Amino acid sequence: MCPCNRGFTVNVTDNKNLQIMRFMRDFKYCTGCCCCGEGCCNMTVKVESPYGRYLGKATLANSKWATHIKILDETDKHVFTIWIPCCVCQDVCCPDDIVIPITDPTLTQQIGRISKVWRGCCVEAIGDADTFRVEFPLDMALNTKILLMGALFMVDYLRFEAN
Repeated sequence: MCPCNRGFTVNVTDNKNLQIMRFMRDFKYCTGCCCCGEGCCNMTVKVESPYGRYLGKATLANSKWATHIKILDETDKHVFTIWIPCCVCQDVCCPDDIVIPITDPTLTQQIGRISKVWRGCCVEAIGDADTFRVEFPLDMALNTKILLMGALFMVDYLRFEAN
């Protein structure tokens, strides 16, 4: 029930079963409009590193056209923006990966990208599991890479979970 609105906590652990990062989102009921992202529909994925240290969040932002996400660091400074296309077609007629750019806040420089990977007609038709890829510069700070992984969960829930 309400798959794209449900809350979650994802604990990522290492081989010794020690938590290395956590992604959390509260349940929010929203009808899905793009224009009230920072209002009643403010969906947010909070990101922590080990032992509850807050790294930042990915949050739905106001828009009059396409859904977009602001990525904020631990001081709530806007560090990246992700614009998600309105049409995310991926089927037999559109078998390409869906590429979603990650830009700086001014939208002038692409920093990286999130891709929903096309796994083939049969696999996509039978199952509901998705495969994503996050690309970013090798020299990017580890905390920032973890923030982008949190943004990936937000992209998945906003565009690729069934209503």
